[in-house]
Amino acid sequence: MLSVGCRFFQRAKPTTGKEPIARVFDQFLYRSDLIDIVTDSNSKSDSIERVNYYVDTWIRRNLFLNAAKENFPEGEKNIEEQVKAYRETLLMFSYEQDLLEKSKDTLVGLKAVKAYYQQYQDNFKLKDHQIKARFVILKKESPQLETIRKWFKGNTPQDNEELKNYCFQYATNFSLSPQWYSYGEFIQEIPLPVNEPAAFLRSHTFYETSDETNVYLVRIAQFGLEGEVAPLDYKKEDISKIIINKRKLSHIKAVKDKLYKTAFNNGDFELFQ
Repeated sequence: MLSVGCRFFQRAKPTTGKEPIARVFDQFLYRSDLIDIVTDSNSKSDSIERVNYYVDTWIRRNLFLNAAKENFPEGEKNIEEQVKAYRETLLMFSYEQDLLEKSKDTLVGLKAVKAYYQQYQDNFKLKDHQIKARFVILKKESPQLETIRKWFKGNTPQDNEELKNYCFQYATNFSLSPQWYSYGEFIQEIPLPVNEPAAFLRSHTFYETSDETNVYLVRIAQFGLEGEVAPLDYKKEDISKIIINKRKLSHIKAVKDKLYKTAFNNGDFELFQ
């Protein structure tokens, strides 16, 4: 490794007035570039080693970079073109994001969601069974199981509040707000019937089962079957995102079309035959 202390510069000279540490052709490394390399916590020997390593790495890198420029000029040209294209793409993307942020057209009404759902139902076929349910898992020895069944089946705010307080104290796991799950995912947590799930889902809104240690309570709010059109409730968030994205694309297209029309009327571009 090169030692920093014995370097003399006999060719190119620095023009910045700063004290140079190393040179590779017309590129200089200055003492001020090394400020962050050494910290107060380093010993003198560690500092020297770190500086020498940094300088040696800098020299080798710039020698190889210079060789690449001299021996592979088409590569440098190609990279410059790629950087230019990337910069332009990044600038346009950032401008688009700024336009979309200012438009803030992100509210999608249920009427628009339903209309899209009705028009494109074939796009919403389910690949597996889906279930929207809430559940409670309790130890068999949990107190007041009969009362819990009553609260779980009930719909009043008082039932829900009593059930929530109880679950925080005794439940092994629970979800009192109905959520969508794939049937396969759900039965990993709750032992629902594996055979003929479609028949089971069609015939149950409430289900209770148990094993050696736990009691499982399930209330099914909605379901969708494999191969059928997904329920609107299952897809409404996805549809809202699709509609918002379409609005964004439409907004950007309108801006571009306006720019084109204005530029055409002002003679800001020409087509040469």
